[in-house]
Amino acid sequence: MKVLPKGTFEILTALEKGPRRFYELALTRVGSKTINRRTLAERLKMLEKDGLVGRVVIDSRPPFAKYSLTERGQRLLALMKE
Repeated sequence: MKVLPKGTFEILTALEKGPRRFYELALTRVGSKTINRRTLAERLKMLEKDGLVGRVVIDSRPPFAKYSLTERGQRLLALMKE
């Protein structure tokens, strides 16, 4: 069983409420502090690679990405909450 790095549960919980942009996720609290942007980027890449988070690039000026839970991510979060 894989151990999730610090802050991962908080990111998944924030995405449970719906798709979020990177800057919205950067406001996510881990304990009494917000998550470091570099750490957040690493966690999102890891979660996307593992199939727990989906990323959609919005073609606008400037372009941006929205992150959301995949079905697999929703199932994992439900298990983690139990």
